[in-house]
Amino acid sequence: MVLVSSAVIAVLADRLGQPPVPGYLVLGLLLGPGLSAGSIALGASFELASGGLIDLVSELGLVFLLFLVGLQVKIDEIQGSLSSAVPMSLVQSLGVAAVVLPLCLWLGLGTGQAGVAAVALVPSSAAVVVPLLGKQGDTSSSHGILDISNLVVQSILMVLVLGVLSSLDGNPLVGGARVLASVVGLGVLSWVCYRFVAPKVMDRVSNNQESFLVGALGVLGLFAGVSFQAGLSAEIGAFFAGAALAQLPSSEELYAEFEPLTEFFLAAFLVTVGLGLSVSALSRFWFEALVVSVTLVPLKAGLYFVSGRFSGIGQFVSARSSLDLAQVSDLSLVVGAVAVSTGLVGEPFLAFLSVVALVTMTASSLLIVHGKGIVSKVFDSPEREQEDANPVLLGFNAMGERIEEFLRDRFGQVTIVDRSVGGAASPSVGDDELVFGSLEHEEVR
Repeated sequence: MVLVSSAVIAVLADRLGQPPVPGYLVLGLLLGPGLSAGSIALGASFELASGGLIDLVSELGLVFLLFLVGLQVKIDEIQGSLSSAVPMSLVQSLGVAAVVLPLCLWLGLGTGQAGVAAVALVPSSAAVVVPLLGKQGDTSSSHGILDISNLVVQSILMVLVLGVLSSLDGNPLVGGARVLASVVGLGVLSWVCYRFVAPKVMDRVSNNQESFLVGALGVLGLFAGVSFQAGLSAEIGAFFAGAALAQLPSSEELYAEFEPLTEFFLAAFLVTVGLGLSVSALSRFWFEALVVSVTLVPLKAGLYFVSGRFSGIGQFVSARSSLDLAQVSDLSLVVGAVAVSTGLVGEPFLAFLSVVALVTMTASSLLIVHGKGIVSKVFDSPEREQEDANPVLLGFNAMGERIEEFLRDRFGQVTIVDRSVGGAASPSVGDDELVFGSLEHEEVR
């Protein structure tokens, strides 16, 4: 039932040009509280229980989600906008926490619930923003790069939050120090892996697709195991594994290969969140969630816009980016699930986070799709600067090698895209830029 229904949601979302994440949440609510309420109304007793295999699959969804987020940490692509993204993300984080905490307390939520909400509702959703940017061709635009940089900074902040939550003990100072030391250790391991291990491993297996995927899974398993032994969750290690592989020429191919797998597991996680909720939990928190949602969308957009302007970003780019990032993230549900597992909040509190995620994701999807038209009515759209670019050669065979020599003589450098480059058996291409990947993948193209 879960698999077939998720497939229907995915197809409908694709036809409508929308991300499927909000649909998975709705599906979970319909299969869980929805069917339960219907059976009660009919005088029957029905409950679609989660557990066993579906919980395992949903746990893998978190691991692959953080792995995919890590694969977006491409330092060479975002370092130019990090100087703006870091203050923007910090201002937004502090502003959201400063407003959400007293608002939740005023709405009658407990201190623990308000505190978790103030932290969990900070990040924006890469699962919503990145696909819609790709559909609009804005991934490499000024506001698109700024969006991705902000998402990377927020992901790193959430990794620290998840680490703290997953290792809470009697002494918060000891727990915090252990988390900080473990995260620093994972960061060092990620750098060592990127510089000395991952290139050799991935180069040797690059010419065989199955071995290529298994090699990446091996790196993921290594980091997940080290993270678990360090007292953190496997998801934290998955993020650093993705960050280590993100710097390789094969990162786009890895992203394209793992995205469908991640979507499958993530769908199971989001549906499981809905399955675990009850009608009473939704009736308890729906009003509070709607009030917070209506507050959050303009609050986040305003904070991003103001901080972007203070960082020297133009009005149009700041406004576009602020509309793109006005939602909360699927990571918010991850933070909530971890908080439930540590006993900070009860499981019904996930109903609050689920409704907030659903409302803000749906609203922001419309803002992203129509963002250019909305912002153009207020601010003048800047002309795109023509940057110096290399010619791109798609495919590298005997004829491609001759074409590459001609293009290199004419332009100095060529960007070569093919699965036959970048590996141990790749031909010599001099100083040309190599992009390892299959042309059948949209992300690579």
